[in-house]
Amino acid sequence: MTFLQELQSLEESTKRKILVVSTVVVMVIVVYFWLAYFNSIIAGGAQPAASDQGAVAPIVQAAPAQNGSGFWGNVGNGAAIVGQSFAGGAQWIVHAFQAPKQYEIKPSP
Repeated sequence: MTFLQELQSLEESTKRKILVVSTVVVMVIVVYFWLAYFNSIIAGGAQPAASDQGAVAPIVQAAPAQNGSGFWGNVGNGAAIVGQSFAGGAQWIVHAFQAPKQYEIKPSP
């Protein structure tokens, strides 16, 4: 009997327990990798970059800090950047539908 067949033959209460436990495990793994990625972004941005001559290169910010510093400030700034990206995507979609298009229709021989 395969794993899926064994799973299907279990009682409904056992299936729900397995579902809850597997969901929790997967969510913990996803949150762990998200936090590790978030930590690498913060740690990478805190170190100044140096040019070939040894001088410190200027740091360019993508968006001005609006919500202060700290964790929640970074979350707010990240949300603002994501919102701007969605707004830009929405403008692109609207422009794509409004722009005139030319289509060539060639009859088949």
